[in-house]
Amino acid sequence: MVVQGHSILSSLLKSDSQAWALSIIVGGLSILAGNYYWRRANQAAQGARAEETVGATLNQLRAYNWTIEHDIPVPRWGNIDHLAISPSGKHFCIDTKSGKGTIVLKGHELSKQYGRKIYPFPKGKSILKAVKGQAGQLQKSRAVTWVKPVLCFVGSQVDQSILNTKVQGVLLTDVHSIASILQSMSVHQSLS
Repeated sequence: MVVQGHSILSSLLKSDSQAWALSIIVGGLSILAGNYYWRRANQAAQGARAEETVGATLNQLRAYNWTIEHDIPVPRWGNIDHLAISPSGKHFCIDTKSGKGTIVLKGHELSKQYGRKIYPFPKGKSILKAVKGQAGQLQKSRAVTWVKPVLCFVGSQVDQSILNTKVQGVLLTDVHSIASILQSMSVHQSLS
């Protein structure tokens, strides 16, 4: 809005140059905020697609008398992406993770490797602790004795030295292996 040849912004500030500077700063911050929320929305969409992919793979186990549930709310731990219950009653609490890079074990935590650089998961989040917490809560709420926490990766490569193995009691697998490894574990006690 223009008041007697000046914009409201410039009339509030001491000079037109201050008004321009403030406009540039506000515009820049708006662009940064928009970028941030755009990336977050893309990550959420990518995660949803990955969950759908894993869900479709797990649903194929229904032909072998498995019970498959999706998106189960869990107090304190958000939600369980998938629950697979074998015909013998073994429960598998599955958390889906999507992204790029290679999943590697660094110390006692999982990290992502891009080329030679290794990065921890965002915000210091322990994805191992989270899926174990979900499995423990599920075990209590459903009064079952056997719940195996599973991390299933989509889009990322999993370092072959840790693919289909346990790390801190959590099975690490990918969407290509999950159905066969769960069927194997439901019959044998391997990886339990």
